[in-house]
Amino acid sequence: GAGDDTVSVEGDANTIGGGSGDDVLSVSGDNNVIHAQSGADMVTLTEDASGNFINGGSDVDTLHLPKPIENYTVEALADGTFKITDNETGLSNTFVNIETFQFGTDAPLSFDSMIEQIGGEGEDVTEVPETDGNESPEVPETDGNESPEVPETDGNESPQVPDTDGNDSPDTDGNDKPDASGTVGTEEGTTDKPAE
Repeated sequence: GAGDDTVSVEGDANTIGGGSGDDVLSVSGDNNVIHAQSGADMVTLTEDASGNFINGGSDVDTLHLPKPIENYTVEALADGTFKITDNETGLSNTFVNIETFQFGTDAPLSFDSMIEQIGGEGEDVTEVPETDGNESPEVPETDGNESPEVPETDGNESPQVPDTDGNDSPDTDGNDKPDASGTVGTEEGTTDKPAE
């Protein structure tokens, strides 16, 4: 109700509303729903509490757990809540809207500090960037002045031979042999074969 309340929840499957004020709530039962509502509330879970849901509500609320931080693992759930599990017993509870955490007799931690330090078996909470599944693969930037790629060779390729137009003159060395008529072809015409 209104004002600063102190409530002990020992049974199972209860729904408790803290109302306004800075309430102190101790939960030792199972499967309870705790709405701390407004005010700077303190919710304490005993070692054997399990299956409880704690909503801290508005203002800065604290969740107190009985063991050191290394005994717990926190998992972010799809609905935006968080599940904290005792790695020794396997018992877990779910929370949302909790800003400060105290483990055993250690000093209270902010939510971000708790996430950075918490460990143990299972998967720790990590931030994953959101995507819409339509991202294009990255393409390296260019300035438009890149040289075209030249295919690699092994050095054994044949050189290219230039084309001709078919009108090139044949080479002559002056040593042409006479044909059957006894004449030898030259650039100036024909000459008779000298007499033997």
